[in-house]
Amino acid sequence: NDHGLVWNDGNAEVATRLPAKARLDLPGGYVMIEHGHLHGMQMPSHDSLRNAHPQARMIVYGHSHLLVCDRDKDPWVVNPGAAGRTRTNGGPSCLILYSSEQEWTLESHRFT
Repeated sequence: NDHGLVWNDGNAEVATRLPAKARLDLPGGYVMIEHGHLHGMQMPSHDSLRNAHPQARMIVYGHSHLLVCDRDKDPWVVNPGAAGRTRTNGGPSCLILYSSEQEWTLESHRFT
């Protein structure tokens, strides 16, 4: 819900101020965050996301609202799923990242 059309009157400017991409520097590397729609409309291509951000330690995208944890190659490509009440595809979900200079650990949570 990162565009103003789905927000109530007076709150649409929140969505319009969101950057198209964001970088989050953490111990041991950085996370790139983007919507993902430019890498495939139905299901964003993980190879395309990796090619766009090869130096990232992890790439977070949304778009599909599907919980995904692709740690088969670097950088990791993840989608926390949907946190709201709609399009949750099995229930609201989130990811928790623990980062240190030596190790990153990712936990996946699904709520009923």
